[in-house]
Amino acid sequence: MITKQNYKAVAANHGISRILDDCPVPPLGSRDRELFDLQNGYFYNILKVKVKAGKAKVIVNQHATELNGRKAWRKFIDYYEQKGVVSLNIAHFFEKLTTMRLTVQYRVGPSRFLTDFETIVTDMENTLGEDMKDSHKVGFLTTAIAGYQPFQSIKASLDTNTLMTKQDITYDGMLPVLYNNCPNANRQSRSVNNSSKLQNYKIKVISSTYSIYNITILH
Repeated sequence: MITKQNYKAVAANHGISRILDDCPVPPLGSRDRELFDLQNGYFYNILKVKVKAGKAKVIVNQHATELNGRKAWRKFIDYYEQKGVVSLNIAHFFEKLTTMRLTVQYRVGPSRFLTDFETIVTDMENTLGEDMKDSHKVGFLTTAIAGYQPFQSIKASLDTNTLMTKQDITYDGMLPVLYNNCPNANRQSRSVNNSSKLQNYKIKVISSTYSIYNITILH
């Protein structure tokens, strides 16, 4: 694999480093511009020989008529550096999702934990440019709350509902139930009627058709 430093070394060996630099293009009609254009075309031919496939080959071919090595090089840098940033961001979000754990010591409390979890999922999906698989989100969330005792009876009820309905609980179905059962949480729009210790929570299970199921939870 030829790296950025390899190309810079090749350019230096051929005395055409300025093609890869940010130095200004000499004015048209000058002898230095003539030399610059020759060097630019020469570097393009180096790229054409060394780049064999992939996105890099597409970029090279885009400049085949003008033989513009500098433009091709800058597109290389923009594409691969941006790709590197995206990869780092995805790795960062993935690490957060796999290590997040809800405990009684979590700052502000379980409601804030769920909000933080949702934010990371949303940021990761925005970075990916697509939705994560629902089963993956449910898996990450289930692992994250597994050690939090107040949610254990809730998760058990969700599992029972899954067995009874033969439909997997969804991420969008699981979150409202957890929010509504956050101890001492400010529930606001997510609140439910807490006048009895015996509560019925309706979970919207998202599948090919939408169904409503009642889960009875004892506190």
